[in-house]
Order: sequence, then structure tokens, then C-alpha cells
Amino acid sequence: TPDVLLASVRPPFLKWHILREDCNSSHTLLGSGDLTVGELEAAVDDVTVQQLMLFVREAVVEPPGLQLEQVLQRTASTYSQSCREPPDLPPTFTLRSLVVSSARLRIWARLNMSNSFLPRALVWFVRVTGLGVSVLQLDGVVIEVPSLRFFQYECLFGRPDPPFMGSTWGLLSRLGKRYVPELMQCWKSVVSNSNIMFGGVLSRPFWLP
Repeated sequence: TPDVLLASVRPPFLKWHILREDCNSSHTLLGSGDLTVGELEAAVDDVTVQQLMLFVREAVVEPPGLQLEQVLQRTASTYSQSCREPPDLPPTFTLRSLVVSSARLRIWARLNMSNSFLPRALVWFVRVTGLGVSVLQLDGVVIEVPSLRFFQYECLFGRPDPPFMGSTWGLLSRLGKRYVPELMQCWKSVVSNSNIMFGGVLSRPFWLP
């Protein structure tokens, strides 16, 4: 396990400013949000990722309402037995605008390809392009994204987008769709600082160890 998992190279590490409009509302109403992230460096291995996943599983509380397992259980029983009382409504919030600063992350990693936490699509891709490598090595891969504006700060045909209204997972999904194209632009750093292509023959550590 690395001695240092996450380091802030250039402050601030994380700065978050939000403006809540109505504290007495039944749902959270946020007028604006401003997130600033500094330049970070991370080092991970199999044990680190497994411990982080365990922490997230224990720390994140299940949202109110019916989960998939509960729905399946109710469908197998009669209506009078399964529907005793209505479930609680899930928490919702409204976010009018959001600004996320540019971010830069340099990663060192050693991850075994047989681990279950790796996406199967990624494992299959690395197996093919990496000529059967068993350990994914990242030696200073730089992930860099520009500053992005969301919702009413983002205009389409001169009109601002409507504010976001929904759950936390819905918000993360909306943000992720905007970040995927930006993350795809980092492929040069991934190829030149890992063994993902041809077992690392094209990488910088292979020629300059």
C-alpha cells in the first residue's frame, strides 16, 4: 500500500461555496454552487481501492423508498401483505447553476486485472491492447479537465438551460455526461505513461526508466 494516497500539489485542495435560497422548503433549493479543486496527485493499489469501496459502502446511506430487492419481494406476495404503508419520498433538490473549476490529477497505480472492481469492458480492452498484461500500471498519468459551467450558466441557442431538479444520483449522471468527452481527451497521457498499449512499449517508462 502506498505511503501517501492523495496529495495536494497546488492549493486549494477543495473549496466549495453554495447559496441556499429557502431553508424552510420541503426539498433543498440551491441558487448557485461554485466548486474549486486544486492540483492533486494520487497513488493506489488493489488494497487501497478495496478499502475505499468498503468505506463508501458503509458510509453511504440507502435513500428512502423502495429498493430493487424490496420491489421483487413485494411482487411475490399478495397486495394486502406487501403494501402495508406507502414508502417515504426520496430527497430531492433544485440547483439553478453550478461552476466547477479546472482540475488536474496525476495518478500512479498498480491494479491486478483479475480484480472484480475493474469494469469488465476496461479489462477486456486492456487484455487485447496490452497483449495480455495481468497488472495495469499507471506511471504518472495526467487527467486534466477544463472549467465547466452547468444549467443556467450553460446556454443553448441563446437561452439558459432550466435548473436541475432531482436526486443526487441524477445530478451525478448529468455531470458525468459532460465530463466523459473531456476525459477522453487525456488518452495521450494514458498511452505514454502506462502499459495499456502493447504491454507498455509505447510508454515513457519503457524508454526512460
